[in-house]
Amino acid sequence: MSTVANISLTTVAMNILVNILVNTVGRADLKEKVEDKDTLARGGERTGAVGAAQEKLRQDPDTQDVIKKLYNTDIVVVKQTGEVTLDSGGYRTTQTRMSMNDALNAIGMKLVHNEADPSEWTVSDGKFFLKRYEDGMVIPAGQAGRGRGLALLKASGDPSATAAVQATEASDAAALAAGIVP
Repeated sequence: MSTVANISLTTVAMNILVNILVNTVGRADLKEKVEDKDTLARGGERTGAVGAAQEKLRQDPDTQDVIKKLYNTDIVVVKQTGEVTLDSGGYRTTQTRMSMNDALNAIGMKLVHNEADPSEWTVSDGKFFLKRYEDGMVIPAGQAGRGRGLALLKASGDPSATAAVQATEASDAAALAAGIVP
């Protein structure tokens, strides 16, 4: 049997197994865990412990929002004002929670799951803010304000993000020195 035929049979077998698991057990989150099945069947690999190649952090040049994306979902959006929007895109998985936590930890917050029901999440700053997680929820800016986006960019360790933070900090300092902002 040729390699191409083996890959096709492997992919078909994986699709059948996923459909059986999703339909029998009723766990749609299993589908995300094997969404790289075609790449894996061809001998490819996912990089990073939680699919780091599928995680992206960027700053929108128009709005200045800092956006953490996992696959095709903007899971964390930090507005220029400091408001934070969270959205799992319907994928309440360990990978999504861990990716959100990478961003939230940088701004002094965390997302925890209920041991009895892992799909039930809670967001907290450990002091004043505690709320049950919902897709699309907005965490108010509070005192943190604009610093949240900068903190997230700094924590990323990305050289281009670090340069963006330094430029923003320099601009803020110049505006303050010129009396443009209080």
